[in-house]
Amino acid sequence: GGSTDAAAVLKGLNLLFSLSLKEKELEKRAVQLGADVPFCLHRGTYLAEGIGEKLTKLPSLPPCCMILVKPRFSLSTKVIYEELDGKDGSMLSHPDVESILHALDTGDLKEICSYGGNVLEAVSILENVQLSFPIQEEGSCL
Repeated sequence: GGSTDAAAVLKGLNLLFSLSLKEKELEKRAVQLGADVPFCLHRGTYLAEGIGEKLTKLPSLPPCCMILVKPRFSLSTKVIYEELDGKDGSMLSHPDVESILHALDTGDLKEICSYGGNVLEAVSILENVQLSFPIQEEGSCL
């Protein structure tokens, strides 16, 4: 949504006004708009580190089709990451990055897919349930 739109506007302004900004210059501006906006400037497979601004080009996925499913509800990315980080500051779950990188290097689509998932999903579902059905104080009315 918003991050891809921001990246598209940056690229468009760069072309429209003949600014000739190089990739790294665009990325520096993009991160000021959002942590994942630099990622959205690119096509292909990248490893994003830091807050999302440190990008490393990875081998391309083997030819395949993907289905992206977007639920009908929207949530605050900030809230989701705060919940994901947990109360003690440790992330509740994290993908096996080394195994994913190995699978990409071998080009084994089945292995790559076995590591697929969304670590934000569980927190997002819980947050949506709380928004849809807020916990009421005892004795209060809906």
